[in-house]
Amino acid sequence: MTTYSLNNQTDVPMISLQGTGNKLRDLRVSHGFSREDLGNELNCSYQAVANWENGRKTPSLDKCVALANLYKCHIEDLLDLEFFDNTPIEVHEEEQSYTVNTSLISHPSQFKKYVNHKVILKDGKPANGIYIISSFILNFEKGYLSDQQTQYGKILKPAVYSSDNKYTEHWKDGILHCENGPAIINGFKHYEEWWINGKQIKPKF
Repeated sequence: MTTYSLNNQTDVPMISLQGTGNKLRDLRVSHGFSREDLGNELNCSYQAVANWENGRKTPSLDKCVALANLYKCHIEDLLDLEFFDNTPIEVHEEEQSYTVNTSLISHPSQFKKYVNHKVILKDGKPANGIYIISSFILNFEKGYLSDQQTQYGKILKPAVYSSDNKYTEHWKDGILHCENGPAIINGFKHYEEWWINGKQIKPKF
């Protein structure tokens, strides 16, 4: 297995996709637009608006300008910027086996097997850091699937996502959880699942 560290530069600004999506959704709702209405205003599709709000993509510069004009705000008001420190992030490549009667899985339908499941490595230590398995990236915190967050609780990376960003899962300490958006976004099959604290709920829009 290959293990290495990624060191971030101090005070580097990043756009939080989820935070920006939340801002864009709140602005749209507060101005009385449906996703379809906004798409018509900006000459783009309903799906493009959904992708922005679900944290899959950020609007292009011309769309940001159009949104700022529409909402009568600055472009900066549309974005959620974060600054992160240089805490090393461990990245582990290649498959590993675990001592808790499971193997590292690589298909989305199997990720739910990790609910409340602490993954312990062969050396007795809990899985921690980013694991690249097949075409998926998994983030573990002290043995549990969990979103990578800043010290202020802002999401930097989801717990599970595909390398092509078509599949995403948000977890918190071993349970599916996302407060302001879908916890599972399956772009392969075009559906979403909303979960709060491990319980599936109806979409909030």
